[in-house]
Amino acid sequence: MTTTAAPIDPDTSAAMAPSASALVRLRDSGMTGAEMREARDPDTLAALIRRVRAEFIEMPGMQLTLPQAARLWGLDPTTCDHILGVLAGSGFLTKRDGRYARASGH
Repeated sequence: MTTTAAPIDPDTSAAMAPSASALVRLRDSGMTGAEMREARDPDTLAALIRRVRAEFIEMPGMQLTLPQAARLWGLDPTTCDHILGVLAGSGFLTKRDGRYARASGH
């Protein structure tokens, strides 16, 4: 069964842009300059957000903590936190007891 991810609803440039605190975490994460540029690249972030969204659509009961999500998708915690935050901010995900899950009705 193939699932097509819907386009990201929030304004793309605002939703993709890392916050100042996320940029500080990126700087302090020990990532190389190339890794930091890739993590901030809007096209890369958009693709990662679509991938994460598709996984939650494919597995509607899935509930993940930030460390579990980062491991599952092979992401650094800062980037994963930003992606989950974008999806939670758009109403697609909810966060309860430290676990992210697909919001009802999505």
